[in-house]
This record gives sequence, C-alpha cells and structure tokens, in this order.
Amino acid sequence: KAELYEEIEKSPQNSNSTFYGDCANEFIKANAMVIGDSTAEGLSAYGVLDPSSVIWTRGQTIQHMKDSMSSVIPSNPSVLFLSYGANDLLSWNGNVDGYINAYSNAIDYIYSVLPNTRICVNSILPVSDQAKSSNSAYNYQEEFNTRLKELCNSKNVTFIDNSSVLNNSPDGRIYESDGVHP
Repeated sequence: KAELYEEIEKSPQNSNSTFYGDCANEFIKANAMVIGDSTAEGLSAYGVLDPSSVIWTRGQTIQHMKDSMSSVIPSNPSVLFLSYGANDLLSWNGNVDGYINAYSNAIDYIYSVLPNTRICVNSILPVSDQAKSSNSAYNYQEEFNTRLKELCNSKNVTFIDNSSVLNNSPDGRIYESDGVHP
C-alpha cells in the first residue's frame, strides 16, 4: 500500500511516471477502488484497471454517488478514488457553491460508512474547445477544480490534478469525438 500512496502523492505535472502497466495489480494489492462516471468506466474498459476495482455509472454526478456506494462498501477499500466531473459541470452549470456542498456531503458520507478508507479526489478533466463552445457550463472546469482542491485541503483528502495527463498526451490524440471523453 505504501508504494501506491507514494504514487498518489506524486502530482502528474511533476512527474513523467504513470500508473499504466502494473496499475491493475497494484490497485488489487492495495485494495483500492475507483467510483465515478463514464471516465471511471474507461479505466476498466481500456484495461487500465480490473473491472472489480471500478464502480461506474454513465452520466452520474457527485450528488448521486451514494447510489453506487452499495457496490463499494462490501469491499471496504483501503483507498477510494472519486472520479466525477463533466456531468457535474453540466448539472451545476456554474453553481460552484452547490457543487462544493454536494461534494462535501459525499466525502462526509464516505467517511461515515468507510471510516478507515483513504479518499482521493480526481480533478475534473478539461474538455476540448469544441465542447466548451457547444456548452458554456464546461468553461467552469478550472473554477470548480480550484474550489474542489480547497475543499480537499480542508478535509485532509488527497486531491489529484490529472489535467496534465490530457495536456501532454504522447500521441496527440486526446479526446473522443464528443470532445469530452479522453
């Protein structure tokens, strides 16, 4: 578990290392899980993580995370990564205070049912300029992340800024045709 925690603490923008390769095995050994939306789905669909380590619901937002927790609680993970974002930007449409309140409630709920689980919050991933021009709600990504990082700091929760992963894609191919999904 210590090795995974060390990797978690490394900010992607400060390191060229990634979890790919032995990531799935490390997650299983560390009893780590991811819960989230379609971005989380991609982690199992593309073979980054074992499907048993990922609980996802397409279109899900943080205020509905509790609906999926019944699939997480029995595993009593040591580490739980929260992977929500683009749907929240659309749902909250600039209401950063409402979003932060909902996220705070979600974190409190996790601590109430899994008091020994370490929580790691993934940043909301940036979307393409095309997606931003088609829906202005996507323009709030940086503001939401700034406030989300502040929330995590106040609750002693790890915040992981994954933006650089998309900004530094080695093959230049970053988004699916919708401009939202990596």
